[in-house]
Amino acid sequence: MVWFFNEKWVLTHFFIHRAINVISIVLFWFLIVRVFIWNENIELELPAIKGNAFFSTFRNYPVMKNFIVYKSSAGSGKTYTLVREYLFLAISYPSYFKQILAITFTNKAANEMKNRVVTSLLHLSNPNKFNDSAAIRFMLPDLSERTGLLPEQVALKAGEVLSALLHDYDDFAVRTIDSFVSRIIRTFAHDLHLPVDFEIEMDQDVLLIDATDRLIAKAGIDPELTRILIEFTESKAEDEKSWHIETDIRLAGKSLFSEDGYKFASQLKEITPAKVLIIIREVRKFHAEFRESIASPAKEALQIIKDNHVEIESFYFGRQGIGSFFNAIANGQVKLPNSRVVDTIQKDSWIGNKKDIIQCEAIQRIKPDLLEKYLQIEKLLDKEYSSFKLLELVSRNLYQLGVISAVEKELEEVKKERNVLHVSEFNKLITDIIIREPVPFIYERTGEKYKHYLVDEFQDTSELQWKNLLPLITNSLATAQFNLVVGDGNKPSIVSGTDKWSSLCSYPIYLLLMVRKYLQMPDMLSGTIMMRNC
Repeated sequence: MVWFFNEKWVLTHFFIHRAINVISIVLFWFLIVRVFIWNENIELELPAIKGNAFFSTFRNYPVMKNFIVYKSSAGSGKTYTLVREYLFLAISYPSYFKQILAITFTNKAANEMKNRVVTSLLHLSNPNKFNDSAAIRFMLPDLSERTGLLPEQVALKAGEVLSALLHDYDDFAVRTIDSFVSRIIRTFAHDLHLPVDFEIEMDQDVLLIDATDRLIAKAGIDPELTRILIEFTESKAEDEKSWHIETDIRLAGKSLFSEDGYKFASQLKEITPAKVLIIIREVRKFHAEFRESIASPAKEALQIIKDNHVEIESFYFGRQGIGSFFNAIANGQVKLPNSRVVDTIQKDSWIGNKKDIIQCEAIQRIKPDLLEKYLQIEKLLDKEYSSFKLLELVSRNLYQLGVISAVEKELEEVKKERNVLHVSEFNKLITDIIIREPVPFIYERTGEKYKHYLVDEFQDTSELQWKNLLPLITNSLATAQFNLVVGDGNKPSIVSGTDKWSSLCSYPIYLLLMVRKYLQMPDMLSGTIMMRNC
């Protein structure tokens, strides 16, 4: 009875505490809206930062530009810009570097930036010794102007930051996005129902080969799986391709590691081999019935041509004309009429260059009947041709689709036995949490630890990775902290293969929309994003 009372008291206390937090947040945003939107007579004074050009106006109020997007090509100073902005924040006071997270895409880039930051701090702290370095010639005057400090003061602060950084090097947060996400996952492994001592597997082929071999070994044991594997092998043999299906299965299994595959992974679990076999039979039935439906009038047209002793070459454009079109359709081909056939109908040009009077008279006599057969075929093609071609394309991968859910099950078993997670799963795990929870609990510690986020090689971040970073950047922007994105404007993404910067001049609009979605404040952040070239 005492235990029940204590538990009830704890739960009541918890809900009261949460309610107070919610009310506080609502009041906070009410006051913000009150100041910025509803009352234009209230003047807002913000402290000026000497030399800081990140200011604009929002309804005549000064607003700090705290989200900067640097777009540039290779060799134009992206790393220099990132290091300069990092140092501009870090020299606020010695241990402030602990509140800055710089995110890169590769280990090489992370190591390079760490080296550049430490080297720049070393040079800045010893201006007399390193007076010819780029840090002294370019960065020191810039930092002095932007902070309002004398060069000697900047040098002193740089020395203090360097000393603090070297003493607490583990807090020097310059990481790849994968290492950052994996650290979060490890911290909350128990909450995510993961083994605490899991290892990270980078090579997806290692897992896929093992999973595929285990899947093939089950042939003869699972009836449904056996049937689809046999039909898959037979279909490849009929197409005169290699009957080995392991490569096709592994290729299909790679979609389980991609972001696009992740979006449909839950739906794929519902697709069993038995269901796929039913779909394959339905597709084949549709194809056969459609071929027969258009072949029937085509055969009748050919019979009319044959009965009247008309040669195919006698039609307009001969073997490229309507006679050959009827012949192809009658023999099971599904194709649209070419331009010669269309001209025959639209321009009423049925007779070719061969001026045989008997052939010309015969064609004129059978033309109405042939036109009727053609229109029947055209009507069927207009109605079903797009569906036929779509199903034809889909059917090429139906067998792989039938086993992909089985591959996923085998992959899970392999990972469980080896106690590993593939690196691609980290972002998916966090995304699932972000979708379920408006304030993701896994970011509670990180959001408090870091105030500034500097993202390098933005074009290489995938959509999933960026969405996972967004709650952190949103929280930072909501507290008016500085954030930065740097990327190569001419380099396609190595993740998606697309040029993410092709629209990055408008991409801040996309970022802003996503930020607004999190904050649910439609007009509050319209002055926070600035595009710059390095």
